[in-house]
Amino acid sequence: MTITTIEQLRAISIFSTMNDDALAAVAPLLKAVQFAPGQTIIHEGDAAECFYVLLTGRVKFTTQHQQGQEIMLGVAASGESFGEIGMLTGQKRAARVTATEPTHALMLDYETLKDFLLTHPQATIDVMKLLALRLHQTGALLREAGSGNANQIDDARQTIGNRISDW
Repeated sequence: MTITTIEQLRAISIFSTMNDDALAAVAPLLKAVQFAPGQTIIHEGDAAECFYVLLTGRVKFTTQHQQGQEIMLGVAASGESFGEIGMLTGQKRAARVTATEPTHALMLDYETLKDFLLTHPQATIDVMKLLALRLHQTGALLREAGSGNANQIDDARQTIGNRISDW
């Protein structure tokens, strides 16, 4: 599966507010990749050299507690992106990302994204807005996690449909 139209790119959160010129410029820079259920896409602690945009499928974000227990940090599905914060900050990956179903994604490496953003300033602002929103959401989750187990909080937020789809 590949992205061929501006309308398809606009359906992806990180690209949703970009103008047509920016979308036409970024489209050929994206590399299509696929992942099988259970396949690790990002390992916690790895160098962050690229980010991903989900076309289809679903991934989960996990980390390990000091006692070795896996902690669920969140999930992402079609139209969402991940890995951009670590890539842009140059920090190591903060979580493991694993496909939970057959997943098709687009990948963009740091140097290519940097070159694109340097020539498309409005796209830079659009990406900054998305990252700020992501940080805000993470902060909210951490504040809630301080009052209980993050896995239990996540479970409480899930709808019946989400729980069934996780089986």
